[in-house]
Amino acid sequence: MSANDTNEAHSRDAALRDEKYIEAVKANDHDTAADLLLAAAQEEGFNLVVWRGEGTPGEIFDFSGRVEPGIFTTTQKEFASAYARHGEPRKFFVKADKVLDLQNPSLDGIRWIQAWGENYDEWTDRYSGEPTTAYDSLMGGGLFDYEGDWSSRRWRDLQRTAKNEGFSVLIAPDSDRNTNEPISTIVLKEENIKLADAVLLNDSGEPIPPSKRFLPTKDLRGDPSPTTTIALAGKSTHSQTTKPGHLCLQSPP
Repeated sequence: MSANDTNEAHSRDAALRDEKYIEAVKANDHDTAADLLLAAAQEEGFNLVVWRGEGTPGEIFDFSGRVEPGIFTTTQKEFASAYARHGEPRKFFVKADKVLDLQNPSLDGIRWIQAWGENYDEWTDRYSGEPTTAYDSLMGGGLFDYEGDWSSRRWRDLQRTAKNEGFSVLIAPDSDRNTNEPISTIVLKEENIKLADAVLLNDSGEPIPPSKRFLPTKDLRGDPSPTTTIALAGKSTHSQTTKPGHLCLQSPP
């Protein structure tokens, strides 16, 4: 099969999935809609499921105002629940196509930490005053406040360096304040994280189909186009992009 044939087959499959998805949403069958969305996510390489404590269904938010270079998430829902201000934590799909795992580092990972640490003239344990290393500071889970003044300069530089080197996800020790467990899966590319809500609506009240949910944009809904038309049983539904910063959500009953 040629590349063109493969692309055409992929487009047909995606269109069929979109039709089945819209039918499921109209029938209020959120389980089927979620299954179809998951299939699309996996097909597009969004194989990692993560959670965040912020945000409630229907809340308007994005990640543009964050102070950290990366977007902090956890693969463990119970940890995110400790940070949830209103009800359940939010679920996301992540495309982890280039991962830097410093929580369980390989030899290459250890060398990466050592090379990054050489950017600084000294490493000192803030509590004992004894000399230490970048590796020990990171693995001890306290790098986020190495300076002791909540500036997190080195912690943010670690993220920024990994991002500049093309990594999409950084896994690093970062002690949870309640459980003392390392929980951080840090997404370094905004286009690699998408909301996992079974149904997302635009301002016109129409569901965004799976084929548009995982486009490489910084929009958490994925769909950046002004209008998307989906033919369904002789009818058309129009999916229009919301105004900047607006996010319309529909949750399962």
